[in-house]
Amino acid sequence: MPKIIKIEPHLSLEELETGYRQAKELVLRTHYQIIWLLAKGMSTQEVAVVTGYSRSWIYELVWGYNRSGIETLGDQSDELITKNVNGITIQIYISLIAYLILQLLSIPTQWRHTLLIQVADYEIPGAW
Repeated sequence: MPKIIKIEPHLSLEELETGYRQAKELVLRTHYQIIWLLAKGMSTQEVAVVTGYSRSWIYELVWGYNRSGIETLGDQSDELITKNVNGITIQIYISLIAYLILQLLSIPTQWRHTLLIQVADYEIPGAW
């Protein structure tokens, strides 16, 4: 059964409608529309039909909006890089690991094998 979900009152119904009507960017406009329609009392199924978004994506959008407000609305793809120190550290480590893996895959040896094949073929003495 379609569910009516609670929308936190970060913005009034009028402010949500204004955001929807004035948004120039398509994703931001649709996100405002989804939150506005749900805040007006429409079910998730009805909003899914009107907007073309899946119910699961609507739940994700509402979860972010209820938690953080309007900052979560719109296209977030340009914010893949974090400003958080821990996030930056993790991204640096991931980049270094990816670089090292690529280097391991491309190091030729005198036996025409890559270093990874040598490591994979290495038998630990006394292991068997």
